[in-house]
Amino acid sequence: MGKASRKLKKKQQQEENVELQAEVKEIEQKLFKQLEDEAYSDVLDTLVELTKKNSVSPQAMYAGAYAYFMLGDYDRAATWIDNTLRFAPNHVAARILLARLCILQDKVDNGLAIFDLLTDKFLPGLSEEERDEIDALSGFYGRNEPDKIKKDYPHLAAFLHIGEEEENVGAETEGQTTGSVMGLKLPSIAGTAKTEPTAAAKKEETQQPQNQEAGKSALAVLRSLKEKIDARVHGAAGAVQTVQPSTAADGAQASSSPAKEETRSAANEARAKLWEICEGKYSVSEKVRLLNSFAGGYYAQGDLETAELFLTEALKLDETDGLLRNLAVLLAEKGEQAKAIQAAARMRQADFLLLQAIRDM
Repeated sequence: MGKASRKLKKKQQQEENVELQAEVKEIEQKLFKQLEDEAYSDVLDTLVELTKKNSVSPQAMYAGAYAYFMLGDYDRAATWIDNTLRFAPNHVAARILLARLCILQDKVDNGLAIFDLLTDKFLPGLSEEERDEIDALSGFYGRNEPDKIKKDYPHLAAFLHIGEEEENVGAETEGQTTGSVMGLKLPSIAGTAKTEPTAAAKKEETQQPQNQEAGKSALAVLRSLKEKIDARVHGAAGAVQTVQPSTAADGAQASSSPAKEETRSAANEARAKLWEICEGKYSVSEKVRLLNSFAGGYYAQGDLETAELFLTEALKLDETDGLLRNLAVLLAEKGEQAKAIQAAARMRQADFLLLQAIRDM
């Protein structure tokens, strides 16, 4: 090949590279706009376009990780976080997302260790938003396990001002309990029994109806719900036949007062949680995530009314397919088939399997 031919080929390659870079930049801009609009399924489709171009930047990788995380696919989120950090070890947002993922998967110590590293090595460069996020995600553990945080995560303890808080916190905190999930502060509710907040927080964060780790399809979930409802109906019918009127009346008189008090306390706590989320200084996506997480916790406890309340508030902020699917399953379990079908039909990507399963109930 002559010198002129090599020069011509090199020029052609340069032109092709410039054209490719322009295409990649345009695709990336579309991806970042989709991420900003919280169109997470679209983000993943656009990420496929970038991979076909063999040009995926760390920022695009992080966008994919965040999209998978928000869609509840934690395994793929972890994979893309790993990809991001492999090419950009100092990517703070990816490390924060990894910490969130660790905490959600009951690997709290790993998550706190990441925050300790960030507040040690990366503190001067952290943005105000990143600082607020670390405070929100780790603050719960700082308030409820201060000794452990000071001992095992000293940099995080200094960031959270745990030592300073101890000087100001006295007897005024006795006899009160506070609840929190992933940094959410809740008002103290006098008279409620003390609980183990860490376990509760983990439970509420991890037990979500749509959790893909359970490995259940929509059809399997709805079939299971149908069996529960049928069993509940048969059980209720048997109870009506066997319980004597006098016994039922006596039992109602004996237990009505404590039951009412317990119900009232639970309702007050739920309202407090709902208010704190809706009025808190969180992004829309974080509010939606918290509302969905609490809905999952109440769903797991069998409190379907409260779970529906939290899901409804989340849908006011962002009507995603995941939230609508959760609402459809919940309404189906409540026996409200028509409403369940309406919720499923509102999904952007029609799920005929889910619709059929609801109709067959």
